[in-house]
Amino acid sequence: MAEEADVFSQRNGFPGIIGALDGTHIHISKPKDHPQSYFNRKGYYSIQMQAVCRHDMRLTHVFVGYPGSCHDARVLKNSDIWNNGLQLCNNTYCILADGAYPIRRWLLTPYRDNGHLGNRERRYNHYHSSCRVVIERSFGLLKGRFRRLQNLQTSSIKTACQIIMASSVLHNICILQKDEVSDFLEEDGDQPNHHQPVPNIVENDAEGVLKRNIIANRLV
Repeated sequence: MAEEADVFSQRNGFPGIIGALDGTHIHISKPKDHPQSYFNRKGYYSIQMQAVCRHDMRLTHVFVGYPGSCHDARVLKNSDIWNNGLQLCNNTYCILADGAYPIRRWLLTPYRDNGHLGNRERRYNHYHSSCRVVIERSFGLLKGRFRRLQNLQTSSIKTACQIIMASSVLHNICILQKDEVSDFLEEDGDQPNHHQPVPNIVENDAEGVLKRNIIANRLV
């Protein structure tokens, strides 16, 4: 864990980071049960894939199955990492996420740009973004390598989840085997809107806000 944090810090100067978290939509056929729940704001049926990745794009946590209409923050709150995040981060390290998520002691998000951010906040957001972008690249690689994930021709949620989980395992194996990524790496076109407001299902954590401020003060 410390080694992973060192890699993130050496690459971007951001201390104590062991991963980046985000969600992506996996296109599916119209489900037989409650199809309206799976119809997302982009106009197609999907299920949510939430994941955490390392600096090398390996996935360390995957949570799939929630309907495409669900907000990212709600998916997080209902995943196992929500209650176990602090323990998984060993009470010391952190995971980065975008502004669609609530801030926690173990989950750091950027400062919201209200048009009045100071140099300290803008500098923090720059470092944060340069580290967090790896999860978007990981999703792009996953969908580029396993192109079926760009449009799963199944209406079975169970089957879709099994395919996604199996693809995630193979994704990690390919990276460990140092398989060439340049032929598969592409932008993930199904990334959520990072500027969507966090709904009132969670509150920002005071310890998380304090930790973000401390890190912002130390970045140069």
